[in-house]
Amino acid sequence: MSRRYANILTAIWRNDDFRALTGGGQRLFLLLCTQPDISAAGVLSLNIKRWSRCAKDTTPQSIVKDLQELEAGRFIVVDGDTEELLVRSFVRWDNGYGNPKRRPVIIRAAQEVESAAIRRSLTSEFNRLGLPVEGVDDSLSASLPDSAPRPSLPPQQPVESFSQVNSLSGSASASDGVVVSQGPYVSPQPSNHNPQTQPSAETPAAPSAPAPAKSKRGTRLPEDWKPTQRLHGWAAGKHFSFDLDRENEKFCLHWWSATGKGATKLNWDMAWQKWMLQAEDQLPARRGGHLRPVPSRGKDLAPTAGDLASSQSPADRGMAAALDLAARFKDRSVS
Repeated sequence: MSRRYANILTAIWRNDDFRALTGGGQRLFLLLCTQPDISAAGVLSLNIKRWSRCAKDTTPQSIVKDLQELEAGRFIVVDGDTEELLVRSFVRWDNGYGNPKRRPVIIRAAQEVESAAIRRSLTSEFNRLGLPVEGVDDSLSASLPDSAPRPSLPPQQPVESFSQVNSLSGSASASDGVVVSQGPYVSPQPSNHNPQTQPSAETPAAPSAPAPAKSKRGTRLPEDWKPTQRLHGWAAGKHFSFDLDRENEKFCLHWWSATGKGATKLNWDMAWQKWMLQAEDQLPARRGGHLRPVPSRGKDLAPTAGDLASSQSPADRGMAAALDLAARFKDRSVS
């Protein structure tokens, strides 16, 4: 069964080795990783003519050139004798080797590879991942290092010499259907799906440390706490009527001396803002733009008519004059 989809992570564009490729090399790499007949081991049969038909401006000659670039950059392994191609580190970054149901599919796909050079590369990769290599590391593969010379695309190899028979199509993925493709430019993603800094194609990914959990417990007001510039800017925009420095001192002294559960806060900046808003609300109520006159003691200190008039707004004084005039007309009519 052919694969129906592939995952290409956006982190590919942060990989220096990948960005060093030409546009044609990058496009061909993406094309190889998304082929429906790529095996669980990352192996494809050479289909140069078919790949050249995927875009109207692509030719078999340009495909061969791009393959040579990818091979020189160690993104792929090509065996011109067996007409097979391996996307290097495919198994590692596909991240299916840890799945008990997926491991047999990957191993079986590797065992079906004919190329000794590709088997040698897969053996090195399997040893790194802790996968069994029985049936993969034949005598030739085990005796030669992964960096040994291997059959490849010659610089001027005629395209017509490669057969276009797709002998490996679907051979390794028949048991469970879909193979998720990721190239050597991506790392296994943690559970929060945040992309990580990507290693090179040949460097194992270091295990990512779990992100520290944010504390949800409140803390006491630090002894050196001061309002930030942001808080000063916020207060300036509110145009408070009280002495901000004095109110800030009251805020700090109150919470430094407070005890109990209420003495801790999750966010002291927000607590400071709330304090200042409440301080403004506790001022005497406004009316007409002026503070209402508030006696300091007893009825004997009630404001006189002149004091009251001077503290009223123009609208209040106008209303008082109108009521006084109406009262005068009423007295005259009665008399």
